[in-house]
Amino acid sequence: MTSAEAYPRPWPRGRWVVAVLLLCLIQLGFIFWLGQRQWPAPVPAGPSPSITVVNPGSLEWLALEDPTLFALPNVRGFSGPAWIEVAPRPAPVFDWTEAPRLMPLPVEQLGSLFAGFMATNQNGTSPAIFRDLPAPTLPPPAPPVAFPTQSVVRVEGGVPGRALLTPMAAPSWQHVDLLSPTVLQLVVDSRGWPVSTTLLSSSGRPDVDLFALQQARTARFEPLLDREAEQTSPIASPLSWVRLIFEWYTLPAQPTNTVTPLP
Repeated sequence: MTSAEAYPRPWPRGRWVVAVLLLCLIQLGFIFWLGQRQWPAPVPAGPSPSITVVNPGSLEWLALEDPTLFALPNVRGFSGPAWIEVAPRPAPVFDWTEAPRLMPLPVEQLGSLFAGFMATNQNGTSPAIFRDLPAPTLPPPAPPVAFPTQSVVRVEGGVPGRALLTPMAAPSWQHVDLLSPTVLQLVVDSRGWPVSTTLLSSSGRPDVDLFALQQARTARFEPLLDREAEQTSPIASPLSWVRLIFEWYTLPAQPTNTVTPLP
């Protein structure tokens, strides 16, 4: 017994196609055989309301069947001739003209009333009474407002009488707009050196604020303790809070674009 006889050979492709077509034809045959061949009969329509035109003589019978005939105003009742069927009154016409009428006052009497008023209201020859009043005095002119021409540094807070020993440089800055004051808060020890510097209010430009911080760190105030107490207990010395206000003076910015005239 060979291996070809032990295992059957597979179907070729043509046999598979014929088998699939045969199954489709068998299925179509069952569909036509078992399917319904007659259309269902239409369902007859039931009774429905109809509209019929009524003769004019039967309108009175329909009115008697109205449930609101006596409850509401009706044209056929007493309300009809009373106020429902009242004819509107014609509106009055205001387009009318009147014949010209002459004034009954003669021309000779025109102005007589004013002449009589002037005759009975004469000022006479009584002299006018004037009071001797002092001449008005004008207040002194207000002094002109002095506008700053350079930047200024002001010191606020701290201990009264404690002066700033080192001068603060406050140059003017070129800017397209006004600069706000730079406000710094300093914590100063008894020796007069700043321990901490904090920016409270910015001017609007970081480089200007940085310059103010650098100047504040080098500031020196008048010391509170003598040299012996300072050397013995510098840590326990009292602290004071001081504000440095830099009021900047702004210069107009230089033009960046230059125009070269044509030859």
